[in-house]
Amino acid sequence: MDANCSNPRRFQYQELVRATNNFSEKGKLGKGATGSVFKGTLNELSCVVAVKRVVFGSRHGMESYLPEVKILDKLKHENLVSLIGWSCNKKELLIAYEYVGNRTLEYHLFKETDFLTWVADPRLGLSYDENEMEKLIDVGLSCANPNPDDRPTTRELIKMLKY
Repeated sequence: MDANCSNPRRFQYQELVRATNNFSEKGKLGKGATGSVFKGTLNELSCVVAVKRVVFGSRHGMESYLPEVKILDKLKHENLVSLIGWSCNKKELLIAYEYVGNRTLEYHLFKETDFLTWVADPRLGLSYDENEMEKLIDVGLSCANPNPDDRPTTRELIKMLKY
């Protein structure tokens, strides 16, 4: 990531509109439950970004916006995209992330021919049980749910691992 983009900050709404070419459909990277994500360029910072445009009417989007910005502002890890900045006004909530152009998580989860070789630690080689690996992935994703109320209990985790 460019050093100019390493300190998250609040952007003016128009800066992110310009960066995404007015949220051009051509630059649309994807759509989720809380809104759409667009590729953009912050010319003044020489930084390519992915801008999440949170749907204003989305209850989940509104609830997740502030915690997402706060958490990403604190989290720094080589396997996580970095927060570049945010913008909020009366109309929309925007979050700018580091752009990573190595396809989407959806691609790797659903279109890769051998998903487990992509996910599994290469140090394991091919010495793992596919069913066990799938259970562990399911447990990990369940525990990472951003809503604590939707995370499984210890008893539910044990059941997941047994069956």
